[in-house]
Amino acid sequence: MKIPALPGLIPLRGQEPCQKQAVIPDEGRSAKMKKPLSVLAAALCLSLGGCDGFGRVIYFKEPGMVSPRWHAGRTIIEVREGTDAQALIDSVAKQFELKPTEENTWIGDTGPRSTFSLRLHHENQMWYVSLLDWPDITRSDLSRQIETAIRNQIEM
Repeated sequence: MKIPALPGLIPLRGQEPCQKQAVIPDEGRSAKMKKPLSVLAAALCLSLGGCDGFGRVIYFKEPGMVSPRWHAGRTIIEVREGTDAQALIDSVAKQFELKPTEENTWIGDTGPRSTFSLRLHHENQMWYVSLLDWPDITRSDLSRQIETAIRNQIEM
């Protein structure tokens, strides 16, 4: 007596293959797999390509202002009402001989292949400064010195 094989299984010795085969439709499956694979490929490229840099953001918070939302690298400095952030950052940039590149942006060298960027922003009625070491993943001495100088200027 011959026992027919179950659909989708390989027949054993002495079994006849079943005429009906279980077919798993491929529709949608490959489309679903493409997205995770493309995300994985993009993450791999970014990690190999070097999406490096160390950033620090310093917010100037006047009394009564709402604190900005939290994110990595955020620092809030309490300032007096009416503090002239533009003049303060201009003064610090000149003190460290940073080169202006465009409005409210200055750059400096921190090593043979590294640069430092200082940028002043104004958003949602709040001034903030971004300090960026590129492409280093550690914070430079220049970045630390500039933050200290900014704090010292505010305390005056």
